[in-house]
Amino acid sequence: AVPHRRRRSDMTNHLQEQTDELDALQSIFADDMKLLSAEPPASFSFRLCSKDEENPNDEGVEVTLQFTYTETYPDTLPLVEFRDAVNLDSSDIETLQTKIKEEGESNIGMAMVFALHAMVKDWLDNKIVHDKEERERMQREKEEREQRLELERITAGTLITPESFHVWWEGFRKERWADLNATAKKDKLTGRQLFEQDQSLKNSDMTMISADEQTLEVDKDLFDDEDFDDLDIADEDDEDAAAADS
Repeated sequence: AVPHRRRRSDMTNHLQEQTDELDALQSIFADDMKLLSAEPPASFSFRLCSKDEENPNDEGVEVTLQFTYTETYPDTLPLVEFRDAVNLDSSDIETLQTKIKEEGESNIGMAMVFALHAMVKDWLDNKIVHDKEERERMQREKEEREQRLELERITAGTLITPESFHVWWEGFRKERWADLNATAKKDKLTGRQLFEQDQSLKNSDMTMISADEQTLEVDKDLFDDEDFDDLDIADEDDEDAAAADS
């Protein structure tokens, strides 16, 4: 087992402690650990991956975590490098380097590679969860923003209240009635207008007068006063009066 959290009784045999930890790490990680150099100072690496298992299209994140012992390790920190990162930007790497330093300093004097490996793996897993939540939040905000814009487009204009609708309706009703009355008056023709527009009426009346040589009787009730006054037609009373005077 890895001598994790084991305090050294002295600082005389750094190489032996490094050899013991290296053997333990190879036993634990097997093929997941790549030994780059067994000669002191030993160097080795791990390929760490994390992805959203619920999303088969998720590319996840990956990074190679490389360690190199120093001569005085574990009384000093090992050299740690992050290589061939996938979906990790420079700020992510800087954050990991800071956390490696903090975790390592809290483990000075003890074999710490296993603890550092576990810390980096946990951070990658948490990043996957955080990124997923962030994407979902952004998607919700996008949908809410689109819905809000669509609602604003549909309801653009003055807010309708019962009072404002009543005012509008009264104005609309009065305007509508005024238009209808104007149209009705325009379409209704007086007797004079009918007589002037239809020449057949005039011709037919004159034809009857000539044919029968009789006095044409006109019903005043068919005409407005002004229409009748404009016609050059004498009534019977006027004719009788004229005859008496002669």
